[in-house]
Amino acid sequence: MLDRFKRLRLSEADIDALKEYYDKYKSIPLPSREDFLEFSRTGNRLSYENMYFALRHRINAAFMLWKAAGGKYIGELRAQLYAVCGEPTWALPAHTSDPDAAEIDLFAAETSMMLAEIAYLSEGAIGADLVTRIKAEIRERIFEPFSRNRYRWEESKHNWSAVCAGAVGAAYLYLAPDELPLGRIIDAMKAYISGYNDEGICFEGIGYWSYGFGFYLYFADILLKMRGVDIIHSDKLRRIAEFPRSSTLCGNVRITCSDAPEDFRAPEGLMGMINEYYGISAAAGTERTDECGRWAHFIRSYLYPYSTGAEADKGEFIFERSQWYINRKESYGFFIKGGTNGEPHNHNDIGSFIIADGKGQLLCDLGMGEYTRGYFDEKQRYSYLCCSSLGHSVPIIDGLGQRTGGDFRCDGFVCGGNRASVSFGGSYGGGIKILREARLYENKIRLRDTFSFADGKPHKIIERFVSTVKPVIEDSATVIGGLRMNRTGEIREETISAHDGAAKTVYLTDIPASDTFETEIYIKSR
Repeated sequence: MLDRFKRLRLSEADIDALKEYYDKYKSIPLPSREDFLEFSRTGNRLSYENMYFALRHRINAAFMLWKAAGGKYIGELRAQLYAVCGEPTWALPAHTSDPDAAEIDLFAAETSMMLAEIAYLSEGAIGADLVTRIKAEIRERIFEPFSRNRYRWEESKHNWSAVCAGAVGAAYLYLAPDELPLGRIIDAMKAYISGYNDEGICFEGIGYWSYGFGFYLYFADILLKMRGVDIIHSDKLRRIAEFPRSSTLCGNVRITCSDAPEDFRAPEGLMGMINEYYGISAAAGTERTDECGRWAHFIRSYLYPYSTGAEADKGEFIFERSQWYINRKESYGFFIKGGTNGEPHNHNDIGSFIIADGKGQLLCDLGMGEYTRGYFDEKQRYSYLCCSSLGHSVPIIDGLGQRTGGDFRCDGFVCGGNRASVSFGGSYGGGIKILREARLYENKIRLRDTFSFADGKPHKIIERFVSTVKPVIEDSATVIGGLRMNRTGEIREETISAHDGAAKTVYLTDIPASDTFETEIYIKSR
């Protein structure tokens, strides 16, 4: 990694972009203790986090400007690094209520890796005093707590184990390699990988794939280069690395079930490493960093550049164990899922589907909402439209949606030959049977739902279709962008908070149904 950094040369365009990047965040103030405590008072995460992340963004830009222009920017970089060293805690208030805690959460671990990697790559240029301070802070906040405690995330089968263990392991390799608890770090990495089945599907969504697998690969790359230990090459890891391809619908439009971002762009450095290690090229849209200013993504975008996007293959793709079905036609992409309502970052979405063309989702999955305290409270989570089945294109029975938990699951998933058949009545509770069948043609989908009830009584059935493109009624049909459905119903608007806190308009089309509901959906290129 150091050799790559020494060889790196920045163009004038790179430098201009970095200056613009730095200016975007330079006027945002540093967060205070009062800002930290706001989460415990109101449940709002964004006000503190926006300031916390702005400092990381400034460090990213200042470091690379120092690389480009030498000592001119070293004073700014030192000041920002000292500011991070002076933060009472590196953890976010959503993960600890104590503003002075030496808590090892995702962001404390990331911060330790950032500081250690900067100290390593700068080769002392930031000053011996600052390097000494960085080492002392990481020892006190990370190494000593880690040596004394066991953490729940070490056994997590999701992104926490990879991010926390990978970042902490990287900090050890840079600053205290003789103390590296390698067995413990690798055990946590194995726990993360065990959360995937052999199909490589990430139930948390594409954003969390890039987060967890990114830090897995970043640590594994350092470990291989410094110790010669290879935890990169296996068939399963290759399938996990293919997830950006697996989760693409049409063009660069992504599948957004669970807490997946609507406008995801893959970290450029991560895709560069995947291309280098696995020979996989499957992400047309990339970015240098993300909204959190993650250093590990940012620096690798320069060290492992990626510029060869490749569209996912056309055809149908069936992931039996994951219960995902994807069909990519020339003019549209179709996705439908089974699964359970107890998946990581779960949304109650069994039987829901997405139809997309090259410009975006037409019938959509809303993906992730604004992260607040209530969003991660099981008693409140499913009152958020994007998490509830009421915010997905699935039926509503007697005014109610699907129920929450791993016991509520798809009970039949048969796909192939341009057909998908999903049985999911049990997700609404006992005594209900729902069979959803989709037959796909080059420019049309024929959708058929059949319902039966054990009690033999009549029930009120509403078929809900969800979009962020405004529906229009034309000639007894519902038109949503390039999609035309030969049924009409009541259309209403709701406003939700997107992940960044901005207001987002959602359109809900509700069509009354009997024991059988059929519609034909036509799609044309926009």
